[in-house]
Amino acid sequence: MPALSFAETTISLGGTAWYVWWKPAWEDNRWQGYYLWNDTVGYWEEDAHDFRTSSGVMAGPMVSIGFLDRWSISSVAVLGAMSNKARGIGIGTDIITGSAGAAHKDYSRKVLKWDSDTTIGCAVHRYVKLYAGFKAQGYRYKETIHYYDFSVYPDIFIDHSEGTNSINCYGPGLGIGGTVPLVEDLYLVMNLSGIVLWCTERGDTNLGRTYGLESAGLVFTCFYMPRGKFISYGGTASVSLAYTIQKINTTLALGGRYQLLYNRQKKGNMLKSDVTMNIIDGQFDHFAGVTFSAIYTFHLGKRG
Repeated sequence: MPALSFAETTISLGGTAWYVWWKPAWEDNRWQGYYLWNDTVGYWEEDAHDFRTSSGVMAGPMVSIGFLDRWSISSVAVLGAMSNKARGIGIGTDIITGSAGAAHKDYSRKVLKWDSDTTIGCAVHRYVKLYAGFKAQGYRYKETIHYYDFSVYPDIFIDHSEGTNSINCYGPGLGIGGTVPLVEDLYLVMNLSGIVLWCTERGDTNLGRTYGLESAGLVFTCFYMPRGKFISYGGTASVSLAYTIQKINTTLALGGRYQLLYNRQKKGNMLKSDVTMNIIDGQFDHFAGVTFSAIYTFHLGKRG
C-alpha cells in the first residue's frame, strides 16, 4: 500500500487466501529407489507416467509494522493441501545389473504445502518501495503406488508401496514494489522479486508395506536414501487491485501471483548423488494463482 508519511508506528493485521495451480518440478515423475535383496543393495531408476497439475486453496495470516516514516517489516504465511495423481506405464532400469522392466502403475500423492515470506522494506518514494527478506517454503507428501503388471525382466511384481517425502527450502530475496493510484481509495499494487533457495529432501518409507516380490517367491525391501539436497532460484511477480474502506481502516485486495523456480541437483552414482527420490535437475516449478486479502490498519503514537 502507499508509504504514508506518518511519524507514528503503523500496524496492519489481516489474512490472505490463494487459489493456486501448482505444476511441480517432479511432475514428469522421474525418480529413484533403492532395495535390499540377499544383503545386497540395488538401485532402481524409473521414468514413469506424468502427474497432472494440481490445484487447491492456501490461506494464512499477514502482519506488517511501519516505523520511522518509511520503514516497514512484513510477514505472511500460508498453508494448504493438494492432491497429485498419475496413472500409466513406468519404465525402469536397474543401474547395477543393467536389467530393465515396465509396469502399469497408479500413483497418488497427498501434499501439504506451506509458504512464508518475511521482509523489511524502505519507501524510496511515496509509491515505490524496495525490500529484502527471507523466504521459507516446502511441502510434505504421503505417496501410495499400486503396481498392476509384471515387468519384463527381472520378473518383478510390486504389490503395494507407501512412503512419505519432505522438502524444506530457505533463502534470501530482493524485490521492488509499486503502487499506482487509480481513483479515490483504489490502487494498482505491483511487486517483483528474485529468490535463491537451498533445499533439503528427506524420504521415509513404511517398510512394513513397501516390498517387492519376484516370481520365484523371493521378497526384497524397497527404501529411499535418507537425505538429498538441491538449489532453487527464480522469481515471483504479483499484481492486485486494492481498495481502502476508510471508515473501518480496512483494505481489500484482489489479484494474481506467479512464481517460477529452476532447480539444480547433483546426479551421480548412488553414493554421491544428492537425489533422495525425485530427479528434478534442470526442471521448473510453476506456482500461479488468484489472491485475496483483507487487512485492518491502526496507528500508535502521534502523526508527524
